[in-house]
Amino acid sequence: MIENRLKENSIQKKKEPAFEIWLGNLRKYTEGNLEGEWIRFPQEEPYLQEVVRRIAGPDNDEMMIFDIDTREDCRYMRDLIGEWSHVDELNTIARLIGDAPHPAVEAYLQEHSGLTFTELANLFMQESEIPYYPYKFDGSDNPEVMERLSNEAKMGWTVIEEREGLVDMLKGIPLGTTNVMDYLDVEAVGQGLSLSGYCTLAEDGYYNVQQEGPDLSAYTMDEIKAELADREQKQQEKISGKENEKDYKKPERSPFMSPSL
Repeated sequence: MIENRLKENSIQKKKEPAFEIWLGNLRKYTEGNLEGEWIRFPQEEPYLQEVVRRIAGPDNDEMMIFDIDTREDCRYMRDLIGEWSHVDELNTIARLIGDAPHPAVEAYLQEHSGLTFTELANLFMQESEIPYYPYKFDGSDNPEVMERLSNEAKMGWTVIEEREGLVDMLKGIPLGTTNVMDYLDVEAVGQGLSLSGYCTLAEDGYYNVQQEGPDLSAYTMDEIKAELADREQKQQEKISGKENEKDYKKPERSPFMSPSL
């Protein structure tokens, strides 16, 4: 057994996995035996290869994904992972996901289903090009306000306050003992925009459906893997550099040394 199998890999000891699959031996399953194991993603490549060899057995039997579990912010993977998905592609996607949620990707996938893993990887690679915008209105930086409002209300306030002077103008129009602004159904404004196909609403922002998104054929999976490996290497070098700086102690100057030395 390789060392990675004995100790598990360091990636999963530090964080919750993006998703997990139960990978089983198909031949054993058809014979009435359920043999396989859960694999958490992302994984270090040597460990992943060892697990696959262990499940496939000496005859290199065909394998199938029998079950899926995901982190809460990665629920979209439940619709994308199939029985015959390749584990190496799943590992690439999990490495792109990392620890952080990706609200722009989540919102995009609400409108665009059936992506291949290469297209999904392209989406992560070009995440900044997704026309996804945070809600922005007076109070949007207050977590209590954001928790209290519906997504439709957040969208309504964002659109209204984007029109400079509109709120003040509506407040300036008297209507009985109050003004027009008090009668405006802000939530209905956001709901109307969503139902009309203008946008897809999320907790912290919205995806503008009418704007052009990223090119999902810009990179091949091999190009993405190479770019991802380069990023991870640079990140590791950066971490190693910081650790070396932490270990280095500036030598104390002797009181007998000249200040110029």
